Amino acid sequence: MVEEATDGKVTAELKLSLAPPSAQMDLIQDGAADASIIFHSYEGSIEAASVAYWRV
Repeated sequence: MVEEATDGKVTAELKLSLAPPSAQMDLIQDGAADASIIFHSYEGSIEAASVAYWRV
């Protein structure tokens, strides 16, 4: 998807579960990852969690 949008100039590889949420920043600081995404809620509705996240 990223490759298509950038005509191959940017590539990306998605890796899941490299570290628990509390260690995500360590991955970035140590150079093991360039970016990290943490979903902040596993309870209730995904829609409600998304709305709450955007309001922060």
